Amino acid sequence: MENKNRLRELRLRLGLSQLQLSFLARVPNVVISDIELGKRKPWPKCKRLLAQALRCPVNEIFPPDDGNGGKGA
Repeated sequence: MENKNRLRELRLRLGLSQLQLSFLARVPNVVISDIELGKRKPWPKCKRLLAQALRCPVNEIFPPDDGNGGKGA
């Protein structure tokens, strides 16, 4: 699974460790690690919790997946 999110970049920009973000977002730190490594796709609720903790829109962390019908590469 390819990593197509900016979670690590935005977390580091705020100076947060995975454990700190885990506490703020109420998401297990192993989940944050797996998302950053592209090993796991987050559920919508997890995306919302992470976005709230990082104080940014969900689509800034997780760009929309254009799937089979998108024009982008």
